[in-house]
Amino acid sequence: MNKILLATATSVAVALGAGTLGAPAGAAVYPSSVPTQTVVIPAKTVSPGSTVGLNFQVGAGNAKVSGKAQITIGGKKYTVKVVNGVAKFKFPAPKKGKKTYTVKFKPWTGSVFKASSSKLTLTVD
Repeated sequence: MNKILLATATSVAVALGAGTLGAPAGAAVYPSSVPTQTVVIPAKTVSPGSTVGLNFQVGAGNAKVSGKAQITIGGKKYTVKVVNGVAKFKFPAPKKGKKTYTVKFKPWTGSVFKASSSKLTLTVD
């Protein structure tokens, strides 16, 4: 009789989605719980006034991350969509010198991914 009750309780638990009682909940239950890594692939040296192309790659293991990437250049904020872990952005090169920028990835609201950032150093000759 005890085996029948145990089998019935286990079947009900599995049917209700609680088949692994006591197991931790997955990332889908906790938004902003999966870490991401932002990588910026720029042209290393550019000429003044030329167009600089940046490619952003945002990853979380094998997951295809989506959201938006922000970069501030000359006091102006630019926002680019990140789709399937990739974003592309172009802007005019600043005056001569070495400039450092921070690229920030922000996932969509309710996403399981965490925000991340990366530094970009650009040399203008």
